[in-house]
Amino acid sequence: MTRLHNGVVRVDAPCPANVLRIDLGAMPMVMEMNRHGILISPDRFAALDAELARKESANLAAIEALIGQPCNPNSGDQVARLLFVDLGLESPLGPKMTRKRTRPAADDDILASLLSAHPVVPLIRDGRELSKLRGTYTGKLPWMAWSDGRIRTTLRMNSTRTGRLASEDPNLQNVPISSEEGRKIRSCFVSRPGLVLGAIDLSQIEMVWAAELSGDPTMREVFELQQDLHVRTAIALFQLDPDRINPLWKSYKAGDLTGVDLDEMRSFEMNQRLSAKHLGFAVLFGITPAGLQSQILAAGGPLVSVEECARYILGWFRIFDGVRVWMSLQHSRAQRYGMVWTAFGRHRLTGEAMSAVPRVRSAGLRQAGATPIQGSAGDHLKIGMAEIMDVVAYYRGFGPSVVCDPLLQVHDELIFELTPDIAPDFLEDCHRILTTCVRPMSVPVRASVAIGDDWGMLK
Repeated sequence: MTRLHNGVVRVDAPCPANVLRIDLGAMPMVMEMNRHGILISPDRFAALDAELARKESANLAAIEALIGQPCNPNSGDQVARLLFVDLGLESPLGPKMTRKRTRPAADDDILASLLSAHPVVPLIRDGRELSKLRGTYTGKLPWMAWSDGRIRTTLRMNSTRTGRLASEDPNLQNVPISSEEGRKIRSCFVSRPGLVLGAIDLSQIEMVWAAELSGDPTMREVFELQQDLHVRTAIALFQLDPDRINPLWKSYKAGDLTGVDLDEMRSFEMNQRLSAKHLGFAVLFGITPAGLQSQILAAGGPLVSVEECARYILGWFRIFDGVRVWMSLQHSRAQRYGMVWTAFGRHRLTGEAMSAVPRVRSAGLRQAGATPIQGSAGDHLKIGMAEIMDVVAYYRGFGPSVVCDPLLQVHDELIFELTPDIAPDFLEDCHRILTTCVRPMSVPVRASVAIGDDWGMLK
């Protein structure tokens, strides 16, 4: 047993007192984040909203020009009638009805499966995304800023069953990052004049904890050698040549590829690696083959049959057999004790795992496998937040001219507003803390740091 910050220990049993120490330790930073908020640029938001409005209008015009009639992408009735009646399309996913069974469904999964069936489908999908971005972010967030120009979300410490922080009113943890428009939205969150934003992000921390808790030798080796876990999984899963893929991938990430090799790596990233990435997180959190199919489609990947997704899941467990054994242990705990727990004793009741109803029991078992990983990763970050507040106090001791304010916690990322002179040293101290605050760990913890004038520059 190793004692960590404020008396926190690693345990292998439910331990409410330990959990209380963790949450109380993280509370000062959470309170500061709720109080400080983050500055936005109204001009950037207005310009971006106008740009998205122009794209939305052009999108609607393109749809009408293509099909010869108006169609609102957000109207399920209109889209379903267009796709399945006027155009006579059939989804490879098979017939699917709405919840009330009043008409065929035209949800995102159906659209993703029909992207290559007719040129209007990508336009409808893009139109929905543009409307969502405007309604949720560019057209809404500026009105939620306080009189000082800052948006203040409410970070709640115990509203999730895994202990992870949740963001509400508005939810800033859901601001997109993978798309170009998402990055533009993040660039509308800025630092005060004369200051910078600094971020530190724990790299694949949930996968790190999966390797730590399960002891799987293959997964541990990947992290010890600082390899890309998803590339390693894709090579094994799709039986690719590692002697070719690994050097090409390294050159691709460095921007050194051209011609046929570049096309090969782009295809590998969009198909095999993307499938392996979604598969890894999905399997850890107990996804079904149909759910995996939907995730790959939603991310822009290829249409993979449910049967093939089931083979992917079995193949993943063959690669990381230690995780399979560990998950069986969690399922046994859930069914024997009615609970599972994290590496720090945070427990989650899983009475569903003992249900006689197969659907309910399956949901409980999925929770049993996911909670120790998600909860341990969340507790890891909270322990680091408690230690970092000591560093914040140290830098503030240099005088009132020094700014060192925590602003946001987004998944595994912490964002600060900093005086430029102290930013590099402060983030280096944060890096040291987050990578060493939990010990002993047999799997190396990695983190990345970034400095910029806006949130979009931190990725």
